[in-house]
Amino acid sequence: MSNVLLAEGRNYQILSDGPVVLCRVSARADLTMEEGAACAAEMLQYLSNRAKQEGVKGLVFDIRSGPRIAGPKTQDLLSQLFRVWAAQSKRVGILVADPMQELQFQRLATDTMRGLFVVARNEPDVRKFLAGGLASK
Repeated sequence: MSNVLLAEGRNYQILSDGPVVLCRVSARADLTMEEGAACAAEMLQYLSNRAKQEGVKGLVFDIRSGPRIAGPKTQDLLSQLFRVWAAQSKRVGILVADPMQELQFQRLATDTMRGLFVVARNEPDVRKFLAGGLASK
């Protein structure tokens, strides 16, 4: 199945891949921290609505091309997002590029998702987790 574009913002794309939602975040040097947080708020709204849809089984949150560190407002918004998905008992796979992103997102997800997430550097592990084949790390 090919990905279908659902929504797009200044630094993100949200796509549908069957029962999985894929959110790709990109770093943009022309965005201030405030503008980045505003983009995160847009994502939160859209992805929160998707989490509540019956046919949606999981989320791939791909931050590999995103900022190396999320600012405090963005972190708060991401925590809210992860709480919404956890409240729906839906899994989230977080794709990261480096140890700094891994550390930050591991902490964010651990605080909010309790076993419903995996943070990984490769997409096959994330997809396996979303399908129920891997345990949360």
